[in-house]
Order: sequence, then C-alpha cells, then structure tokens
Amino acid sequence: MPDGNLEYLGRLDHQVKLRGFRIELGEIEAVLSQHEAVKEAVVTLNAAEGNPRLVAYLTTATEVPTAGLKEWLKARLPDYMIPSQWVVLEKLPLTPNGKIDRQALPAPDWKPTDSYEAPRNEIEQQLAQIWSRLLKQTNVSIHDNFFNLGGDSILSIQIVAQARQAGFQLTPRDLFQHQTIADLATVVRVGVTTVAEQNLIGGEVPLTPIQHWFFAQEFPEYWHFNQSLLLCVPTDLQLDALRQAFAAVLSHHDALRLRYTVVDGAWQQTVSAPADHVPLVIEDLRASPDPVAELSRLTQHYQARLNLTTGPVTYLVFCQGPAAAWLFWCIHHLVVDGV
Repeated sequence: MPDGNLEYLGRLDHQVKLRGFRIELGEIEAVLSQHEAVKEAVVTLNAAEGNPRLVAYLTTATEVPTAGLKEWLKARLPDYMIPSQWVVLEKLPLTPNGKIDRQALPAPDWKPTDSYEAPRNEIEQQLAQIWSRLLKQTNVSIHDNFFNLGGDSILSIQIVAQARQAGFQLTPRDLFQHQTIADLATVVRVGVTTVAEQNLIGGEVPLTPIQHWFFAQEFPEYWHFNQSLLLCVPTDLQLDALRQAFAAVLSHHDALRLRYTVVDGAWQQTVSAPADHVPLVIEDLRASPDPVAELSRLTQHYQARLNLTTGPVTYLVFCQGPAAAWLFWCIHHLVVDGV
C-alpha cells in the first residue's frame, strides 16, 4: 500500500490441506482437463459436517461414468488427490467478469456413488454402524471405500477405538490396507485379548531409526531438542497430589526414564530404574515485576537443562504467579520417539 503496509488478501492459488497433505487444487483440475471427455473441471474442498473432502465439478463433451474418471485419475495422481465426490454440470457458474464462481457451485450429494450392498454378517453390521456414525453417512455399503467417504488418519484411529469397544481387534494399518467393510471384516480378530507385561522395564534398548537419525546429525546442543506443553492451572493446585501422579507416570512409562551414553563411539540407550527424586520444580513468580516474561525465561531454562546421560529427560514445572498459575511440561524428543 502507499503507506508501506501490506494488505493480506488471502490465498490466490487454491492450496488446501487434507489428511496432512498440502494439495494444489489446480493440479487436479489440470490433469482432469486432459481427459478427452472433460471440457471444464473445478475441484474444491468441501468441509460439510466436519468431514473435509475433495469434490470435482465437471462439464463433459460426452457422457462418461465417474467411476471410469476416478480410475483414470488414479493412474496419474496419488490417492489423497482423488476427489471423493463427482458432480457433472451442464455448465459451470460464472462471475460477472467471466471467471468461474466457486461460491455458486452446488452442494454435493454425499450419498455413496457405488451401488449399496447391505452387511452380510454381524461383524460387517457392527463395522457399518461405526462407519456411519463417525463418517456421518447413512446406508454405508460394504464396498464403499473408507477414504472416498471422507475418512482420514484421525478418523481411522477413532474407528479402531470403537471397534475395540465392540470386541473387535483392529489396527489403523488394517484399515489402510483393507479400505472397505467387506475387506476389513476378513481381518477382524474377535475375542482376542492382549496381555502386556506391566512390570518395570530396565536395561539396554535398541535405538529406533529416528533416534539413529537424531544422533547422526551431531547437533551442537543435542540436549535441547524438545516437545513442550504449557497449561493454565488453578492457583491452588494440590502439589502433593501432582507429585504423586507424576511419579506414577514416570514409573509406568519406561521411555520417560531413558538415558543415553556413548559406548565404543556409538550412542547406547538404556532404561533406568525409577529415581527417588521426581523432576517436579516449584517456581514462585509472585514477587516478579513481570511474571509472564519470567515464565518465558523459565520455560527456556528448563528445556535447556534436560540431561540425556544422567537425567532427567523430562521436567514438570509449576509456576505460581500473583493472579495466575502455569504448569510447564517439557520432554526431550528422543523420549517421545521412544514410545
């Protein structure tokens, strides 16, 4: 602007984010336009009912089944760029200056495009109910594709959790490899219980691939590579109860007791025994002239104090201000990767 300010108008390239992927809608439109039967193509991200899904709007020169278009597109683009719904129009709506009016595109009908086939047994029936509930769909066919219905990695975890509540053993990987109810039902394990050893774990543990990567970088301050969380908490938080709870967490989650040393030129990872001292620190900021600035300094201080060799690899810090209180938790990234 003439006064030196920048006026932000928003994105002009129609880039969206779906299932963790950044997608240029124009790329999908360009590929679709290469099909001999497609005259014009517009792709949008529709987030109806909290389920973001790609929708393709087309005008065609000849009648063409959308199933065929989808398969044609799958041969040219990755799965996450394939629209979930297809709408064929006689003509695309235009603005007064002749550009495509995306706001005037009709809302898609989210009924499954494939022919409906009802569940054939109890497992398929239960899975169909779970899918319908989480995907906000009715009459889910056993041959409907999970991702075509708007599924994503977060919803897959919720489906697995609800399936387990119903007595079915599944993993997110099962759902990614078997994307229809008919296929998924064939790998469901019923009546299987997993008994995990709950005693304390100690001793050497092999490094994971991402941990090998971390040490290969030779970061100059490798102890300061953390994930952290800052919470606003009541000023009268029961610190004795908090200390007991934190001690229980450190005892139960062995990764929070990891230690790292160099042995014969290579990093080695071991799980230490629970210590008598719990890394819970109390900081009183009530006399500070600027409690918020002091809080910022303390969060940096404790993140830099993590010690991979002697511990701790996690700190819990309670900060008491004059009118507010905060709970800061930092954990070294190696420990998070050790889950």
